[in-house]
Amino acid sequence: MGQCSSSQHPEAEQQKQQKQAACVDIQKSCRQEQLRKKAAAHMNQPYQASSNDELVLLVSLDSITKIG
Repeated sequence: MGQCSSSQHPEAEQQKQQKQAACVDIQKSCRQEQLRKKAAAHMNQPYQASSNDELVLLVSLDSITKIG
């Protein structure tokens, strides 16, 4: 009997929803940052494992595809 439903306290319910939305935004932002870092690391692997001659060829082919 001493408890009130959330419909009787709209400010409290609104604050709760705002906090939940903020947490979701933070989690989404962190996940996107992790995906960017993972993608960037994946893109660097061929360059780190290649010799100088292979890198020149890769850069040349990349430039040709961008121009064409």
